[in-house]
This record gives sequence, structure tokens and C-alpha cells, in this order.
Amino acid sequence: MVNQNVKKKFRKRTIRRLNTYKLKFLVIFLVVFATTGIFMSFFVGTSSVLQSVEKFNSKYNVEDGIFLTNDDIHENFKDISFEQIKYGEVREDGSTVRIFQSRKKINKYQVTSGRDIQNDKEILIDNNYLKANKLALNDELTFNGEKLKIVGTAISPDYITTKNSNLVLQANSEAFGIAFVNEETFKRLFANEFSAYYAYTSNLDVQQVSQIVKPIYINDSQNNTRIQQVIGDAKAPRDLALLLTCLLYLIVGVLLSVYHFEVSKKESNNLATFNKLGFNKWILFKHYITETSLTLLIAWLIGSTLGILLIDTIMQMNSQIYNYPILKIDYILLTECLVLSLAIVLVINFVLVYQFYIKFKKKKNKVKSIRKRSSKIMKFIPFT
Repeated sequence: MVNQNVKKKFRKRTIRRLNTYKLKFLVIFLVVFATTGIFMSFFVGTSSVLQSVEKFNSKYNVEDGIFLTNDDIHENFKDISFEQIKYGEVREDGSTVRIFQSRKKINKYQVTSGRDIQNDKEILIDNNYLKANKLALNDELTFNGEKLKIVGTAISPDYITTKNSNLVLQANSEAFGIAFVNEETFKRLFANEFSAYYAYTSNLDVQQVSQIVKPIYINDSQNNTRIQQVIGDAKAPRDLALLLTCLLYLIVGVLLSVYHFEVSKKESNNLATFNKLGFNKWILFKHYITETSLTLLIAWLIGSTLGILLIDTIMQMNSQIYNYPILKIDYILLTECLVLSLAIVLVINFVLVYQFYIKFKKKKNKVKSIRKRSSKIMKFIPFT
């Protein structure tokens, strides 16, 4: 046991080191703060976007591809599920709204705000078109002579990147948007003057599907930028955030190594004295780990708090480009990142303290035992 007097002296020594190396501690604090903040905000935020989009695609049955055919398809194909997607376009004041009849099986829409359609006088429109054209819920739109009330915003998996063509690089919400109406409204708006294609889901590849349906045109979802672009734009910053976090943790390790190396050199005589006085390694370990652990813990706490507060902002940073489905934070990943980020810096610190202070004690003991053995041997050597 360590008496109170020794504890007070150790505490004073810790405070003295904090004052002596305050600039080094500030640098360590800032790097750990930045590392934790980036890890929590960018990595968790972009990963949550990716998970939300993938779950949305699965739940609302994203297509595996689309095809066109000159034949009316009435038969059921083995290993292929398909649905005819009907749409018409209305052009007014330089903008185009592509209006879809609501789907039943494939590429179903999700209501992202407001409520779903309840009658044939209502319409759902994509959120970005709504904002870009200064519209609001409960406003009325007139399409082809029909007055329709906007009761909500919605998006489907095949139009998260809301472009009028795959050839267009970026969405322009002022000029193009999509909407959904029920079957009765769609018939009134377009009668028989509408466009249509088939969306399908299947475990078969596009060549196998092509052999079965014999299309005049076919395209799989992997080549559909309306589906894939948002996924790619979520993966890239996630991977970059992970790489940057790893590099910053490496820098943290270097900074801690430099600090402990300098302190252990200056403390070499004190360590030898502590060894002679019989201080065990656990007491020394606790003493030399205090100031760095405290710095790391405070930096982690502030960095993770700020990072968590920024997650929603990071998740919505591309919301003007993409019509996101409802995005949810991945709380399991957030918890894992919180634990991992703290564990990494503490483990690095623990290992370095053991290496520079506890192993030092062992080496000193080893040197002493070697000297004792050599002195005993020398006694048996004549003429010495």
C-alpha cells in the first residue's frame, strides 16, 4: 500500500509534468479531438447514409434492371419477377415533372414527409423539387387541367438521384422532379398517352434475363446511375474518413511515443530510486499513465460529443443532390465506434507506459543481477 504522503508527492509530480509539457499535451489533445470527431461524424454519418439507402432499397424492392419489349407480357417467367412501370410527363415554365402511377411490387415509393395518397385528387412529389420550386405541403398543382393537392413528399429506390436521364451527370431539382399518383388519377391525367417499361427483380444475370424476355432494350441496375450514384457517393467519404482516422491514430501513437521517451529519459534516476525503495510496477504504472490518460479521455469525450452532434449534418450534406429516403443513424455502429476509439488511444498509451517505465525497471534489475554474477565469477579467477 502507498501512504497518503507518497500519493500527494506523486500527485504533485503529475501536475508538474502537466505544466512542463503543456504544449505537447495540447498537441496530443487536438489530434485526438480531431481524430475522434472525424471518426464519429464522417465515418458514422456516411456509413449510416449507406445503411439507410441499402435498407430502403431492400424494403421497397429496388429493381435488378429494366427492359423494353414490343410484345405484351402476360406470362409468368421462371426466376423473374416483373412489373410494368407507367409514367407521363408534364412540362410547365421550363420544368418537367415525371408522374408515375404508384407501383405495387418493384421500386415502391416511401413517403418521406406528410402522408400517403388517400384519393384521386392528391399527389406526392419529390422533396427536392418541392423545395427548389418553393412549393409546400397542401399547395395545389394543376397538371393537364387537373388540380391536385400535394399531401406529402416521396421517393422510390430507382430515383434517389432524380435525373431525367442516365446520361445527365447531376440532378437539377429546379428543372426536373418526379411525382406519384394513384391509378385513377393517372388515367385521368394521361389516358392512353403515357410511356412504360418493365422493371424486374431476379437472381439471374442480365444476359440470362435477356435470353428469357427477348427485349429490344435491357439495362441492369448496376449500370443505372440513378441507383448507384448515391451509393458510390456515400462509400467514398466513408472510406476516406476511415483512412484519415487510421493515419491520425498513427500520429497519436507517434506523439505519445515521443512524450513518453522524453519523460522516461529525464525520469531515469527517479525510476532507479523508486526501484530501490521497492515501489511495485503497478504503482509506477498508475503514476506515469495519469496525465496522458486524462488528456486522452478529455479529448475523446469532447471530440466524440461534437462528432455525434455533427452526424445529422454530415448525413444531410448531399441532400440537395439526392432525394434521400428517411435516414437513420446506425446506433450499433456508433456504439462500436465510441468504444473502439477510446480503446485504441488507451491501449496505445498503456503499451507505451509499460514499455518506457515498467520495462525500464526490469532492465535495471537484469543489469544488477548480471553485475552480481560477474563479480562472483571474478572471485574465482586468479590474479584479479
